[in-house]
Amino acid sequence: MACYDGFGNLRDGRPFWVGDFNGNGRADMLFYYPGDRNWWLGSHAGIGGQLQWSFAGNTAGFGQVWDGRPFWIGNFSRIDRSEVLFYYPGDHNWWLGSHNGNQLQWSFAGNTAGFGQVWDGRPFWVGDFTGDGRSDVLFHYPGDRNWWLGSHAGIGGRLQWSLAGNTAGFGNVADGRPFWVGNFSRSDRREILFYYPGDRNWWLGTHNGSQLQWSFAGNTAGFGQVWDGRPFWIGDFNGNGRADILFYYPGDGNWWLGSHSGPGGKLQWSLAGNTLGKIAGQPNFGQVWDGRPFWVGDFTGDGRSDVLFHYPGDRNWWLGSYAGQFNWAFGGNTAGFGNVADGRPFWVGNFSRVDRSEVMFYYPGDGNWWLGSRDGGTLQWSFAGNTGRPYRSRLRLHLKVLTTPNVAINTMVDSMREVYRSAGIRVDVGSTEVFNLAQNPNLQLLNTLDIGRCVRGETTQEQRDLFANRNNVGTNDITVYFVQATNPPTNGCAAHPDGRPGAVVTQGATRWTLGHEVGHVLGLNHVNDNNRLMTGNGTANITNPPPDINSAESTTMDNSVLTITC
Repeated sequence: MACYDGFGNLRDGRPFWVGDFNGNGRADMLFYYPGDRNWWLGSHAGIGGQLQWSFAGNTAGFGQVWDGRPFWIGNFSRIDRSEVLFYYPGDHNWWLGSHNGNQLQWSFAGNTAGFGQVWDGRPFWVGDFTGDGRSDVLFHYPGDRNWWLGSHAGIGGRLQWSLAGNTAGFGNVADGRPFWVGNFSRSDRREILFYYPGDRNWWLGTHNGSQLQWSFAGNTAGFGQVWDGRPFWIGDFNGNGRADILFYYPGDGNWWLGSHSGPGGKLQWSLAGNTLGKIAGQPNFGQVWDGRPFWVGDFTGDGRSDVLFHYPGDRNWWLGSYAGQFNWAFGGNTAGFGNVADGRPFWVGNFSRVDRSEVMFYYPGDGNWWLGSRDGGTLQWSFAGNTGRPYRSRLRLHLKVLTTPNVAINTMVDSMREVYRSAGIRVDVGSTEVFNLAQNPNLQLLNTLDIGRCVRGETTQEQRDLFANRNNVGTNDITVYFVQATNPPTNGCAAHPDGRPGAVVTQGATRWTLGHEVGHVLGLNHVNDNNRLMTGNGTANITNPPPDINSAESTTMDNSVLTITC
């Protein structure tokens, strides 16, 4: 089990959402951490940049919101940004979180106690069903077959609920049949499409400003039973401004595209290609519905939806763009990343640019984020930041300051962390204590410390007196004392009394002295190599920062009782 710095292992079950939360036209990453109830927003700085993380607020006042209550993302109260909406079954209250440029501001969005318990398994959908540019919440109640639409009244308002129709004539539509949301027959609003496996009929529900109007959208009995586990995707694949429905049949490798002919019409189905090589001129990918991941987005920036897939067998990516049929183009290879289809999370959004969709992934193994953006022929991968690296072990420092060093203590600690990170060791600072020497003459006398020969296992009385100051220090913690000088003069000394592991660092020390002296405490010796942290020629002579720790030194550090296995 590893320990982490930064945000820790973000693949620990905490929820993530994608949306344009800050209203800059690009997609952001939003997450909530149940451990401290904090929210964090990751916004990409743009082409060539990385994710910038900012604190987005705390919902401890709501209790534990990641307790199974539902969340939805949409631009509910305003058209210029995505918002977070949640419902709490305990009191039937709805709350809306809208980012104000600094943090999420939560506002009361209404109460549906009059409906009873709505989070009882009934289905919900989100989309702009009324065509006013803002997202609505639509639900169906199987008990009476009624549909209800919740539309937010705007900034400062609440959800207003209206009866959106009844489908008792269809029987129980919440029986497991599939539903999809998209602007299928018209470009100005979302519609709801369902398929009934019993008779193979498709039905489209369009809100007319008052209720949902249901129209027959066709029959696919000629395909056999399409709700048999084959995959479906929604997107504007043909570029006509309306949503299409795409499916792939593993039995023959064929792809079929369903495009609605518009108000009063039906779904028109056309063969969209074959990836088993059964059609001349088509690529033979073999069986693509074998567990490999697929994503839909406008990856080329032409205004049409594409299909992107990754094959773990050879680490190749392929992009399918529709032009009468799907044309497949090589999208690059990520063999250098190892097997990316190993369970790590992926997200799609226009993170760094507004003109096309991109693929973002996070690797828990090193805490790195990578962004894939199609520029030219293939996906170009760029480093998008790090939110916490894993470590094999950790050590705990306590800092005792008699004299503030010339190099800032934070700089010394950060420099130490940079080097120790390469050895898989996390450095924690347990406490910092600053002594008032004017009120403590005994410590004033130790500020120029007699260190004798500074040999491991051999200490002077002054060293023993100084190292007796161990407020808040645990048995296997390391104490570092920052003093004005030593006698004889050095940058630091790691000789310490038995049972009191620690070191001294002087006012004139370099940024690398802290890590060097603690290295001695962990059992490392000097080397004659100025590329290494443990150079015996003085850390001021380090020639290629950050200095190195080799594998043998890393093993010695791990074997110390002062490094705790994560």
